[in-house]
Amino acid sequence: MKPPQELEHAQRSRLLRVIGAGFMVLGVLQLVYGAFILPARPQLLKAMQENLSVPGIFLTFGLTGFMGLVVGRGIYLGANWARWLYVVWNTVGILLSLTVMSSKPAGVLMSIPGALLFVVMTYVLFRKSSSAHFTSAEPKQGRELVVLVMGLPSLLVFVVFVYAIVCGAVLQR
Repeated sequence: MKPPQELEHAQRSRLLRVIGAGFMVLGVLQLVYGAFILPARPQLLKAMQENLSVPGIFLTFGLTGFMGLVVGRGIYLGANWARWLYVVWNTVGILLSLTVMSSKPAGVLMSIPGALLFVVMTYVLFRKSSSAHFTSAEPKQGRELVVLVMGLPSLLVFVVFVYAIVCGAVLQR
């Protein structure tokens, strides 16, 4: 039987791997939504155009999805840079959304749930007990297969997403 410290570390690592895998899944969903679903819903695209241009909208979905994949992979593997990238990327995202949406009172209110989730996730990633996952000297064997399984389809979706953006830009001309 494992000592209590090892069991506790395994449970923390499992939670952080689930969070990392969740970011990867959300990244793929963001890319799929931006590449396939959003173009098929012109009324939603038109509503979004009040704040951003069409290429800006697609670029936002693409970058957000891609960053979800990168951050998720890093958190899953226990890379310390991933949690810092999460903080920087989401801070920029929250500030941009407040800037873009500040012209409407409801826009600021819409940013509050994302900001609260950001605070909770930052706490989970940086609490003392989670730091062992990011500084652990244990080998990360067995995780490469999951990243490969998640990574290849994600890369394919990202390539298709870029292709859809290019085709959409050409069609608008």
